Amino acid sequence: MTHECGNILRSVICPTAIKDYVSCHYMTPPLSSCKLIKACGSNDIYLLHANEKSYIAKIYSKRACWNFTKEHYLFELSFQHFLEKKGIQTAAPLKNNQTSIVSEFQSPEYKKFFSLHPFIKKDAKHQTTSKKYSNLGVSLAMLHKEGKKFTPPTERVLSIDFLIDAPLERIHSLENSLSLELHKKFDLLAQ
Repeated sequence: MTHECGNILRSVICPTAIKDYVSCHYMTPPLSSCKLIKACGSNDIYLLHANEKSYIAKIYSKRACWNFTKEHYLFELSFQHFLEKKGIQTAAPLKNNQTSIVSEFQSPEYKKFFSLHPFIKKDAKHQTTSKKYSNLGVSLAMLHKEGKKFTPPTERVLSIDFLIDAPLERIHSLENSLSLELHKKFDLLAQ
């Protein structure tokens, strides 16, 4: 897009503007700080603090290969709400003052979508690798079982297969290929 400053490929919103936006559009305690923690091609992530609470603000950017609409984000974020109601830990998005889980605003180059989530602290317990993978397996099984029951609020633009099954298949395929490579290297070392 052409702007008075010239061509803009991708803008990153300053943390002060995000803090002001959240203060105006969400029912949060007074915010004390906002920090950009990740700016990349797909999403910008901000960490906001308010007294005892912290939040994650996520600004969705267009990707060259996807032209996502508000409905795409509603599907994803509604799925998080659904999982939370089923007892699966997730940082489900908060509703804005218009009771929507997706906000939108005009950036210099195009309309961007925005969501606000509670910050969930990482569990400080150190687990053994086998315990970690066991917990991960249980969580993925619950996610898969409950996810099949999900009825989206909008037309299904992204399927459970796209969001869960296909990525897990890619991980499994990568794991198998890495395992095969390791076996080949061990075989060469044994010779």
